[in-house]
Amino acid sequence: MEKPLEIVIVNWRLVSNVRILEQYPTSIREGQAAGMSTGIHGQRFLQTHDLLVGRPHFVTASYLRVFDVDLNQTEERKVPFKLTNWKTFYYRLRANFDGLRSEYVPEPPFRAPTDGQAIYDVGKKVIEVKHCDESGLTITFQDFGGHSSETLHPDLILAANGANSTIHKLIFPDLEAPYAGCLTWRGVVIENHLSDETRVFFHDHCIRYKVKKGYLVVYALHNLGPIV
Repeated sequence: MEKPLEIVIVNWRLVSNVRILEQYPTSIREGQAAGMSTGIHGQRFLQTHDLLVGRPHFVTASYLRVFDVDLNQTEERKVPFKLTNWKTFYYRLRANFDGLRSEYVPEPPFRAPTDGQAIYDVGKKVIEVKHCDESGLTITFQDFGGHSSETLHPDLILAANGANSTIHKLIFPDLEAPYAGCLTWRGVVIENHLSDETRVFFHDHCIRYKVKKGYLVVYALHNLGPIV
């Protein structure tokens, strides 16, 4: 049997040993309940790799309704959306990856021994990435407090290029990401705080309000977890 690849992902189901290095200090994510749409690529990924059965991760909104600044409806068309929130999506991926238990997924799917080892290593900051002819790829990281460091020699490194990415600055120190001039604000209202009329209005619809130089998207998320 061939030796499984040693893979490090910085910041899923492969028959390899995968270790994710995450700067965030814990596996519990706070303030991540805001909504999101699971696009076609995310849906295909889950169709291929999601092992959870009978536990929904999205709600469907069949129609898009568009309103102007005076709340006049200007458009309605059939566009099936798969809507969820960051927490539901995050905890579902974690349950599939390393078996993390949560309110969203209390019973993670079974992992076979042949799936390889999956480690989600929180509180880790990458401080060096290099390649040597003798040792190959080398990645060095510190713990959250910077008190100790460790070095790995994986076969493959995948670097997540998020807004707070440190590995981005290590590999491309002179590359600047200019501000795009956009601001996004996300928020959640608990469903039982809304009137029956409001809940009916949003049922099976994604509502978009267009204003000058911006827009507001509102939709209902229910039966996905403890917060909506």
